[in-house]
Amino acid sequence: MAFPSPLAEGECFGFLGPNGAGKTTTVRMIHCVSPITAGEISVMGEPAHIDNRAIKMMTGVVPQEITLDRDLTVYENLRVFAYFFDIPGVEARRRIDELLAFVELEAKRNAKISDLSTGMKRRLLIARALLNKPRLIIADEPTTGPRPAGAAPDLAAAQASQAAGDDPDPHHPVYGRSAAAL
Repeated sequence: MAFPSPLAEGECFGFLGPNGAGKTTTVRMIHCVSPITAGEISVMGEPAHIDNRAIKMMTGVVPQEITLDRDLTVYENLRVFAYFFDIPGVEARRRIDELLAFVELEAKRNAKISDLSTGMKRRLLIARALLNKPRLIIADEPTTGPRPAGAAPDLAAAQASQAAGDDPDPHHPVYGRSAAAL
C-alpha cells in the first residue's frame, strides 16, 4: 500500500479498499500499536514502531471499535485518558468540559457508558481523540456511528477552516489548532 508522503499539516487523507485490504492494520501501525510488517512509516519525523510514546502523545485516535470503559461514566472515561497523557487536573477538567460541549454530551457527563447510544459513544470517542490536542487525528472507519449532523462533519469543517488559514478561536478544542485526519 502506498500513500502520499509527506502529508501536509491540515490535509485530510483516507484509505479506501475492500474488507481485509489492510486499512485498519495500517492505521494501527501508524499509531504504533501494531508492528510494521514491511517498509517504513514515520509520523511527524518520528519512526513509527511499537510503543513510540512520542507519536502517541501527538496523535488522537478514533478507533473503529467502541473502546470505552463501560464501568465508568462519560467524564471518568475522559479523565482516565487525560491521566494517560499527563494532563494536569485543572487543565484536564477544562478540556473535558470544552470537548463535552463540542460533541454535545454535557448532559451525559455523569452517565455510564452502557446508558449511551452508539452515536453518543462515537462522539465521545471523538472527544477522547481530541483531549491531548493532537497534531494528527487518526480515524478508523470515521463514518461508523455518528449521526450525519454530528461531530464528524465538525472535524471536517475544522480542517477546512485550518487549511484556509482561518483561526476563529485559538482556544476552541478543534478550531484552535491544525489537524490532519487519516
